[in-house]
Amino acid sequence: MATYGLLADRDMITSDAAIAAIEPAPADALTAVRALNYLNEQGYIDGTMYLGSVMPENIRATEKGLQVASGWPVPGDSQVFASEFVRTLTDRINDSETAEDERGKLKRLREATEDVGVRLVSEIVARMAEHKGL
Repeated sequence: MATYGLLADRDMITSDAAIAAIEPAPADALTAVRALNYLNEQGYIDGTMYLGSVMPENIRATEKGLQVASGWPVPGDSQVFASEFVRTLTDRINDSETAEDERGKLKRLREATEDVGVRLVSEIVARMAEHKGL
């Protein structure tokens, strides 16, 4: 999660930056090296292993990592997304700090989503994710 917090603002980070962002700090350097190597090997980050390096450098985000750390959609999870979308709309509508005009727009959007059906919204989201390579 700490790595993806840094990657939210950048395309790439160093392993030193990733280690420095870990809270609480690892007990020792070897633990941090093992963690970064595991994340790289399992596809949660995309780091370059240089000849003689002990951990990945030039760390970039991956689809798998973004799904876990940043809530990106997972193929097949579009039904969950659509349900969460309706729930989020409802929460925003019920929030006392939401302006009345915005609340009306959100209600219409929720009603349209429910009229069309969560299943159809799920299919649309799934196709959008496929198209965007998510």
